[in-house]
Amino acid sequence: MFSSWLSSLVGAGLGYGALVLLEVSYKHLRKRDGLGRGDAKLMAVGGAWCGSIFLPYILLLASLTALVNIGLVAAVRRRWPGTDEAHAFGPWIALGIAVCWIYRLTYG
Repeated sequence: MFSSWLSSLVGAGLGYGALVLLEVSYKHLRKRDGLGRGDAKLMAVGGAWCGSIFLPYILLLASLTALVNIGLVAAVRRRWPGTDEAHAFGPWIALGIAVCWIYRLTYG
């Protein structure tokens, strides 16, 4: 059960464009990198596979699971990460895509 080609095309464009816009905006405001283009490409894949309607859910799931993971790691280490520490976001985007893909296959 795949998306229509139009929904896939729109989803890929919106997924890529939204994260590139976020990346460029963050870099302009903070004068340092915040996201990589790999994250944008992964969101494009999520939009193509799941359709544009699932992009907000993919990003929400990715953000929440990444925050929970960072919080749990900080609790175990008893040290909150500094603002200059980098954290990979791609695995969490992939998890969001997988959850939305399974949901879409199960509930249509």
